[in-house]
Amino acid sequence: MNLIKSNDKSVPFGVAITLALIGFFFSMQPLGLVHNLMLRALNGIFMFAGVFLAVRQHRRNTPAESFRSLNGLSVGLRTAMFAAIAFATFVSLYLLMDEAFMAQVKANEPQGQYMNPFTVSIVIFVEAMASGSLFAYISMQYFKVNNQVKADAKEVYSN
Repeated sequence: MNLIKSNDKSVPFGVAITLALIGFFFSMQPLGLVHNLMLRALNGIFMFAGVFLAVRQHRRNTPAESFRSLNGLSVGLRTAMFAAIAFATFVSLYLLMDEAFMAQVKANEPQGQYMNPFTVSIVIFVEAMASGSLFAYISMQYFKVNNQVKADAKEVYSN
């Protein structure tokens, strides 16, 4: 079964999300803000933008009569999954290389004493997939409603 079609833009948008998250991580680290839990909400902005744009691109490339909710949702979920796996892998590798930063994570995070690079990457993956799934669903609802409004308007004006 082919999970990614040749015209699917999940991977490029997933790469863009990952690069934004990595850039944000490296910009927060010198400022000492990496451990601020409230800044994780900003990760959601990058995830929402990438997932929304991926679903929008799918919508634009799909004729209105063949646009289906599950197809759009799967584009959003694949985009979020790619970004979640890539960013979690990056963080895991970074924590393996920077033992001082891993020690800071253990000292500053709730339940930090039980964390290692693998468990941190699992937490990041779960957080990213939870938010990405929600954003994919929200995006799909927006485009589904928008698609229905356009279809209704087309029907009214064609009569």
